Parts: sequence; structure tokens; C-alpha cells
Amino acid sequence: MTRPDRPHDSPSERRPLTFEEAEQMLLLCLDEQPLHRKATLQSLAQLYGRSGRHDQAIARLRELFALMEDPELKAACALAMGGNAESMGDFAAAVIYYREALTFEPSQPDSWYFIHNNLGYSLNQLGQFMEGESLCRKAITILPGRPNAHKNLGLALAGQQRWREAATCYVEATRVRPSDPRSCVLLEELLRDHAELQAEFRESARACRCQVDAARSGRN
Repeated sequence: MTRPDRPHDSPSERRPLTFEEAEQMLLLCLDEQPLHRKATLQSLAQLYGRSGRHDQAIARLRELFALMEDPELKAACALAMGGNAESMGDFAAAVIYYREALTFEPSQPDSWYFIHNNLGYSLNQLGQFMEGESLCRKAITILPGRPNAHKNLGLALAGQQRWREAATCYVEATRVRPSDPRSCVLLEELLRDHAELQAEFRESARACRCQVDAARSGRN
């Protein structure tokens, strides 16, 4: 297949490929360049994922997973399948993929963190809060400077009606990354629903809101 751009077009005149054009190019590459099959499958999976075609992304990732031998790469592939299942709202399937990723025990801290964090989050969505708590705590020990596991730990604790501990997690998640307002919002909602916590966390909630607003305005 030839690109729609003419050879004499300047870079500024070239338009981005449409989804259909990019897909056709990658499918052609898949057929004609078998030595690049892994890279092409990965590119296809990313294209489908970005386009919201998560079932097609998972199908290509399954093909890629079968070709991988390195445990690190297999873990990354299973993690990506879980992420696509999550995006479809299929948390039961996401749990299966994340558990598979967990078995490879990747040495990369980012991968190890996100496997635990994402599995914990998906379990929370299924109401399995105690196991979700355990996994989020493990994620925090791996990379304590990331906010997601603190937030998801708060969700796991709130699911167990451990409101005070959940509030503390939301405060910590906001402190770690004020540019992510989700934990601040969760804290504010929690305090609205549980008046008994307002005196204890009023100042913390105010500080969190100030941090979020400062980050949003670029002052942080």
C-alpha cells in the first residue's frame, strides 16, 4: 500500500493517517514482514487501544503474548491486556490478566507497581476490598511516590467502612501528586457523608484543595 502523501509534499502539508489507513498499513506489514511481527502486533494493539477498540487490542496482545519468551515482556503484555479489559469495564477479565502478569514477577519497578495497583483497583471494583487492600499496600511499598495506590488503598478501606483510614490515604495521595485531583474529591465526598470526621480532617481537606488548585493554576 502506498501512503496518500505525494513524494513532493512538504512535512507541513502531510496530514496524519486516518485510523483506517494506519490499520491497513500495519495489517499489510503483518503479512509482508514476518520478521517484524512482534513490533507490528504491538503497534496494532496500541492503535486499537487508542481508538477504543479494546477487544481488538486484546486479540492482538494475545497473539503477541504467545510469541514472547522474556518474562518481563510477557508481564507487560498481560498488564496491557488487563488495562484494555479495564477500559471496557470488564473487571473480572482484568483481574485474570493482572493475576497472570503477577506470576511473571517482573523486575522493573514500574511494571511490578502497576500490576499490584491495577489488580487491587479491579478487585475493589468487584467488591473484594480486603484483597484489594493487600495489593495496594504492596504497590505502595514498591513505589511510594506514586499516587494511584494511595488512592486505591483509600477505596479499599472505604469499602470496608474504615473511613478514617480511607481519609488519611486520600490526603497522602493528594500530597504525593496535587496535579491529580481525584483523591481530593474523594476526601471531600467522604467528609460530606461522614460528619464525625470533619473536625479531624477539615484542615487537611482545606490544604488538599489548596494544593490541587495551585497545581491546576501552575503555581506548584
